[in-house]
Amino acid sequence: MSPIADDTSWTWTAAVPLAFFASAILTGWFRRYALARDILDHPNERSSHQQATPRGGGVAFVVVILAGLALAGFAGWMPDAKVSAIGAGGLLVALVGWWDDRWGLPARWRFLAHLCASGLAAAALGGVDSLPIAGAELRLGWFSVPVAAFGITYLINITNFMDGIDGIAASEAAFVFAATALLAGGTFRVPAAIASAACAGFLVWNWPRARIFMGDAGSGFLGFLMGAFTLYSATVSPDSFWALAVLPGTFFVDASVTLLRRMATGQQWTKAHRSHAYQHAAQRWGHLRVMLTFVSLNLVWILPLSWSAARHPRSGAGILTLSWAPLAALAIWQRAGSNQPTGRTGDKS
Repeated sequence: MSPIADDTSWTWTAAVPLAFFASAILTGWFRRYALARDILDHPNERSSHQQATPRGGGVAFVVVILAGLALAGFAGWMPDAKVSAIGAGGLLVALVGWWDDRWGLPARWRFLAHLCASGLAAAALGGVDSLPIAGAELRLGWFSVPVAAFGITYLINITNFMDGIDGIAASEAAFVFAATALLAGGTFRVPAAIASAACAGFLVWNWPRARIFMGDAGSGFLGFLMGAFTLYSATVSPDSFWALAVLPGTFFVDASVTLLRRMATGQQWTKAHRSHAYQHAAQRWGHLRVMLTFVSLNLVWILPLSWSAARHPRSGAGILTLSWAPLAALAIWQRAGSNQPTGRTGDKS
């Protein structure tokens, strides 16, 4: 093990700020590259922006986060095999997303690649044999691997679905990774903090009104990383699972309520659309107010309950239900899954 493996203090004063600035600088460089190469997201009937905007900027934080993972392996903070699995799976998701951003890719091939990346991570990380629930242990055994693979694949796709207005996906990921760093503990907190800082660096350019979008390369990678980090932490300490599972609740609930309603009403739920709760809200109140609402919900509601689940893992499933139930009510109130938004149109980017 590296001699710096047991002393992570230097990373909080060096590697984490460096990740922020590196991501911000790389994003600015990529924006110039995208403009020169006409890598633009042009408005259409499903868009929430009104002018052509560079896309694919998520490549910047992908590079920074992968470098952070490599550092984690070198320093001995995470086992090399685990780092390799997370890094390889994330890279595959990012490359497929970049191909789709640049040239387009049928959904079935994207989904297959996502499933392969998630399966690789789940198999290498080992799944979670048992989970504390209702004062007992839920034994999953070998079944935990396919369940984990499906869960990570779902997170990849819902993060992509939720990346529809300025700043929302980058701020969500920055929060989830920062909270993971606080709640997971140990040397694992440093790679999570690096990921949060990299997302914050990208947000400098993606803050409403956004000057660049992250694209599928970025959103898919972030969804994969949220799932992989949760799984890794749970394999080390099963008691941490529910605390980390609570964290992406605002995204998970909006996307899931939208999907269920579209399926229940006979809509073509596999087609791209603009009917998530956050998209309806953005049409009424604008991107900035909706993004800040999500940030506030995360800090005031999600984070305390996640902390509570970390302190009381036996009650984790109940705390997760408590944290998500009001979010589901909000999504229903904002007509998630309906193609009939209400209210006035707000500022769009």
